[in-house]
Amino acid sequence: MTDGKVADSKSIPQLFVSYTRVDADYCAEFCKHCSVLVDSGLVDLWYDEMLAPGADWEKEINTRLVKSDIIVLLISADYISSEFIRSVEMPLALRRHADPTDDVAVVPVLIRNFLYEVHDLSKLNILPKDENRRLRPVNRWGEFKDDAWTQVVQRIYNLLSKGQKDG
Repeated sequence: MTDGKVADSKSIPQLFVSYTRVDADYCAEFCKHCSVLVDSGLVDLWYDEMLAPGADWEKEINTRLVKSDIIVLLISADYISSEFIRSVEMPLALRRHADPTDDVAVVPVLIRNFLYEVHDLSKLNILPKDENRRLRPVNRWGEFKDDAWTQVVQRIYNLLSKGQKDG
């Protein structure tokens, strides 16, 4: 990324995963699919399960959000109804995305359906899309769920390769 947060060309872009505890299984699936990027040294992935014991979780989350180059939002009705996500994580991610001087990429991923069309997130390119380019929540991919996650990780890989915003 080119926004100054990654000063050294050998620094690894930071990826922050925003999700709600109800959707922890989806976060785990996503992280498994991202392991190819992490293992290749292309990105450093972080989510709240990586908090050190005794850490000030709210401060650490805010710090990670501010320093991240890519913010993935695993969205569902539970996600947008979470008080902490509504008041802290999502507004910060969307403010950073809207700032033309901030090179952050915000990648919203619909994991379970809700009325996203009336939400601020509807302004962003939400993933994953089916073969007809229609948005399809991850939980509706059935036995092809790996295809949905692969599509998301491919888009993140493309962002890493190009160093530009998505959405």
